[in-house]
Amino acid sequence: MEEEIFDFDTIIKDYDKYNVIKKNLKNKLLENYACRHNLATVKLNNEELHREWGRIYLDLYLIEPFVVEHLVLTKKDLFNKDVLDQQSLENYFNRILNSHKEGLNNTNYDSIRRIIYNIENEMADNSGEFNLRYGPSISFNDFVRLSVESEEARDIFYPKLEYGMQFNEIEDKFALAGNNIFDFFGKHEETDLYPFIASGTGINKKQLTQCISFIGLKPEIDGKVIPYVNNDNYLIGLHSLDTYYISCKGCRKALITNRKYTSKSGYLTRKLSLAMIDHYHDNDNKDCGTSHYLIYNVQCKEKLHQIIGRCYYDIDDNNEKISDELKTVTAKDKFLIGRKIGLRSPVTCCGEDGHVCATCYGPELSEINKNTNTGLVGVFTLTKDLTQRLLSAKHLLSTNTNKINWPEEFSDIFILNMNAIYFNAGIDSTISFAKPSLEDYDEDEEMFYTNTIFVANGRRKQTTCKSPVKLFINPKLLTNEQMSNNDDTISLSSIKVGEGDFLFKFETKNNELTKSLQQILDLIESSEHLGITDYNEFVNKFDDLLIENNMSYINSIHIEMIASVLIRDAKSNKRLNFGAKELNEYKISRVSKAVINSPLSVSLSFERLNDQLTNLDTYEKDGKSLMDYLFR
Repeated sequence: MEEEIFDFDTIIKDYDKYNVIKKNLKNKLLENYACRHNLATVKLNNEELHREWGRIYLDLYLIEPFVVEHLVLTKKDLFNKDVLDQQSLENYFNRILNSHKEGLNNTNYDSIRRIIYNIENEMADNSGEFNLRYGPSISFNDFVRLSVESEEARDIFYPKLEYGMQFNEIEDKFALAGNNIFDFFGKHEETDLYPFIASGTGINKKQLTQCISFIGLKPEIDGKVIPYVNNDNYLIGLHSLDTYYISCKGCRKALITNRKYTSKSGYLTRKLSLAMIDHYHDNDNKDCGTSHYLIYNVQCKEKLHQIIGRCYYDIDDNNEKISDELKTVTAKDKFLIGRKIGLRSPVTCCGEDGHVCATCYGPELSEINKNTNTGLVGVFTLTKDLTQRLLSAKHLLSTNTNKINWPEEFSDIFILNMNAIYFNAGIDSTISFAKPSLEDYDEDEEMFYTNTIFVANGRRKQTTCKSPVKLFINPKLLTNEQMSNNDDTISLSSIKVGEGDFLFKFETKNNELTKSLQQILDLIESSEHLGITDYNEFVNKFDDLLIENNMSYINSIHIEMIASVLIRDAKSNKRLNFGAKELNEYKISRVSKAVINSPLSVSLSFERLNDQLTNLDTYEKDGKSLMDYLFR
């Protein structure tokens, strides 16, 4: 069969012909999806390339900017990665934009960006049509075959968990299992899972881990961690009533989470949207000339990543500018980690009508997001992930605990297993600790607790160990005789403690799904704002919360846009005037308060109408808003 020829040198010169060829090739692929592997010849710059039809169809999509803007197309401008995923596609478009940025005016450059936007949308639509032909699914046969043929696969399907692991170590093992699954199936193109793994879309790593490796830990209804590792997976099924019961508890916890917290997230989105609808950046205002800046603490690599592309001043230990030289943060500026810088920020911008200038927003990001309501972009960037986490609770409810650092002496005397402490078998040991009083009784746990224990054994002299957490004493070990005698301490011997009896239990903090939402609510929607009154500390704390909750991928600019509407003049309740050399006294407002103090059409779109209509301040509002059009 003679190869078909695609003359790209001719195609890019005729937009109509380009569209016809692209449409015809699409129809051929839809009629017979298997022909995507047929080879064809591509003529480009007097060179012949042999590429599969499927690859050429992708090429035809991606070269549209070259056709429309009459750019020179070369071999290096074709997509040559083995896998098409979000990151490789993003890198491709960024390379095209950057390589032609100098030779284009603003109109042509914006045209290419619009074309790329349309390409992404059209490719997303096309994927649905082709998926119907391809029929992607997962075959149980793959897992049966691999469990017989591959020892590596068996280790994934039937993982071995060592005794004596703490909660965080089990969670690390779970995360490692997920990575191993992706690595393994990413190397096996013959499996049904490969297309999903390779594309990086349509599959959740945690859910997949629970399906084919092990389920792991689950939380109680009250958020504590259930001290039982579910070593089963949904591929082989649940093997005991214990694992079935714990899984049922997880389902109930998910329903409670959805019912209790999803509405909070939605309400936060609504309030922030109203507060931010009129606060966006103005790319035409290149520099507002503010003399103020945000003192930003670049304390870790995540915080550096959050401000790449932003403008800053070097500052000294007194937070004063060292010079007026304005610098730009780049990914290579590792030397900034551990330092404080004077960041040009939407918080301290004095742009006209409250709109943020390009310098305070970040010149490159300002150009990318021009003609966009970047206030609302900031809101949805933050809240969409918060809401999605809560909605995902019904699909996956896992734990996220903090590591507990125990003293070195503990390993000589004790063995830790999840949330329980046992005597180390084979070592004759005794411990003594202060006798608990009635005040030390925890009614919820139905146990006494202690914080300090005294340790002694045959190899060491007596050593005092301070437990890093509150320890609950096994009530089985506290006899009536011990509690009623006149001694101030209680002693326990490893010889007399029954085999398998725990000495102490402790609670491990579970940073569950709702933690990130509640912490952010406490910061921006509580009148105390976690005790923060300084806008510099406020922004830094906001970014720290994102990092703590594994949301450091959210750019700090979005957080600063939100924070900027909350910084209010203490007397007028209007946004603080950063155009003044000396700042008035200010306060950090709640989101709902910021909405009420917004222009009239915004506040009346919110709630508390009775309070507003009976307040004379309402009738003195003269601010304009995009919402005004709704009240005409």
